[in-house]
Amino acid sequence: MAPTVKRNDEGYRIGESHHNCTRPEALVLRARDLHEGLEPSPIGSNRLGPVRIAAILGVPEQWVRKVIYYRTRHHTMDPERST
Repeated sequence: MAPTVKRNDEGYRIGESHHNCTRPEALVLRARDLHEGLEPSPIGSNRLGPVRIAAILGVPEQWVRKVIYYRTRHHTMDPERST
């Protein structure tokens, strides 16, 4: 069975199924959870900033900023268009 390709409402590939994706969706979700206080952080604070999240996850700070402020990876999947 072929892997599922996630597509947005315009039919473009999104998330891990995009050909230029370099980081998994789980990492994106964890960064957002740490920022929004939904996941307990290792340092005890409820909401973390991009610098601390980048240090915890081992990714560049600019990437964290883009993700947590929804400048990238902000599309939602359209189940009818996914193949």
